Amino acid sequence: MEPFVQLIYQIFVSIAAATVILAPIGFFCNRIAFKIIHFNLRILTFVYGCLWCTFSVGCVLFYFVLDSNESPPKLYFIPQYQLAKLIAATSSHSFRMIETSIALERLLATVYFKNYETKLIFRIYPFIFIPFSFFIGFCFAFLFNVLQVPALVVYIFLVTVETTNFFLLYNLRKQNRVLRRWSHSKLLTSKYQIIENIRTLNLLIPQATISFVFSNTTIISTYILGIHYEPARTPLFLSLYCFNVIAISLYWIYQFQKQMSSKMSKFLRCISGIVRIQSTDSETAVKATTVQATLGLKIKMNQTVDEHFVHLKNTWL
Repeated sequence: MEPFVQLIYQIFVSIAAATVILAPIGFFCNRIAFKIIHFNLRILTFVYGCLWCTFSVGCVLFYFVLDSNESPPKLYFIPQYQLAKLIAATSSHSFRMIETSIALERLLATVYFKNYETKLIFRIYPFIFIPFSFFIGFCFAFLFNVLQVPALVVYIFLVTVETTNFFLLYNLRKQNRVLRRWSHSKLLTSKYQIIENIRTLNLLIPQATISFVFSNTTIISTYILGIHYEPARTPLFLSLYCFNVIAISLYWIYQFQKQMSSKMSKFLRCISGIVRIQSTDSETAVKATTVQATLGLKIKMNQTVDEHFVHLKNTWL
């Protein structure tokens, strides 16, 4: 490779390596930050986090194959290159579709907020949409990377998906806030569902915003570059999309740190409150060793029999 190309390659590899490190950490923090959520959302976010890790591994494999060949056009005929590219592309397209599945799941939870928590029929949702998301992701990766369908077709689809996810989640939060204000349901499950919807949407909307900005920037940048130099399209696309995974991982790490700080401050306040109560009780016990009698004399509390008669003698003599 030429020195400049080698430098760019090393930058891309460093970005992919950072993604491999941060994606599992972000995945773990995501599981903790959500706390107690509905079964469907728990399954979908778990698969979503697994796809972050799969995508990062696919990127590393892709750059490993890319390094072993100095002529990018010839890579199209190497099976290892196509496999690594297909893994990275399928996982990136699939977790976009999982984002859509999460948004639709929250839509379902909003429409059926009165019985979404209690009806078991709704629990089949992830087992339908997860395979469907993988199928759509694989189809678009196969069409673009193997059948060489024009990039514009795939990019229009990706921009549409990201934009739909963002605005759907944003409008769902507004609708749930209206439901919380005007709903007259007396069922605790209904009220809990609305509160859960708002809480989870408050966490999901920043993630959708990150994905919306980074993904659309990646798509536009790689499309423009691909017009001028096609072999650089895929490496640039994967590297820029790694920034999306890194930013989302950092967001969930921040949410985890924020919740841990809140719990620690509550714990410290609780400990300081116990110490304060104990010190107050000690001071009260010290102050309450004597009481004032009717004649103004201070009488010792918890007197023995002898002390009591001595006090009576002193009082009346």
